[in-house]
Amino acid sequence: MVAGGLDRVRRRYTGGIELSGAQSLTDISLSCRLVAEDPTKFVATLWTTKRDGVMLTRFRSTPLTSYRTTDRLNDHYGGFVQIGIVLEGGVTAVQEGRTAEAHPGDILVLLLDRPFEVRNTGDVIDVVQLYVRSEALRVWGIDPLLIAGRSWTLGSVDRSAVDLVQQIAISAPDGDPLVDGLVPRLAMLLLRGAADPAAESDPHTWLRRRAIEYIDRSFDDPRLGPASLAQALGTSRRQLYRAFEGSDVSVSALIRSRRLDRVASLLAAPGSTDHGLSRIARECGFAGPDQMSRAFRAVFGMSPGKYRAGSAD
Repeated sequence: MVAGGLDRVRRRYTGGIELSGAQSLTDISLSCRLVAEDPTKFVATLWTTKRDGVMLTRFRSTPLTSYRTTDRLNDHYGGFVQIGIVLEGGVTAVQEGRTAEAHPGDILVLLLDRPFEVRNTGDVIDVVQLYVRSEALRVWGIDPLLIAGRSWTLGSVDRSAVDLVQQIAISAPDGDPLVDGLVPRLAMLLLRGAADPAAESDPHTWLRRRAIEYIDRSFDDPRLGPASLAQALGTSRRQLYRAFEGSDVSVSALIRSRRLDRVASLLAAPGSTDHGLSRIARECGFAGPDQMSRAFRAVFGMSPGKYRAGSAD
């Protein structure tokens, strides 16, 4: 299924829906092949929202086994990392030769461009999941391969943050800038336990993370660029560029990516036709609709108008 088709299927479930039976199990077997001991007795609730390029879901179901196989690795999820927080039940995952177990209060990280197998244990599995681009982890100083198929226990503050952001995301309207900024920051907060502790003392890593936080807050400012960012952080452009060396993304590319993720989010939101492209460009930090359209087409392979039309299908 093409990316646009996946987006349309996800939107069917936005707000939370009840699922049951073999056909429903087939319908949601998109990124993974989902297997139940008795598909006719499959029951689940699925809730999904997308905030600035990070998808946040909650999935509660009867036991399943999920297989991410090589024939699915090039789909819409291929460039993402799945961060799962177990609320109820248990999970056993195998990826990259590692076997990890996760129980309530634990986090489990899976790389979606590599095969894996996940088996649920217990009568019910309830999990919150965030889908983050792999390149974002590299920018944060985390190698996705080092945490693929790993689990660890979250602290009480982290668990409270997950609950708070999920509740806000459910109730807040699409395009709310405060909520849209919270979800990516939650992902970074949850993954801090995976970062190399020595990296905290590295000045380049420290500067890079400060830059990312600033970009997350200010990407909608059309004046934001490497020069203004360096000035805001009290450093030079040379030092800022050095901080991003080896992160697989430049400062300018990261700003552009954050803006385009926001554009896509606004275009896919219900009632987006009430917002002209000039207004969306202005709200997302572009100089005008032409600049936005060129950048959007280069990344998404289609114009903003065509993307919006596909989102409404």
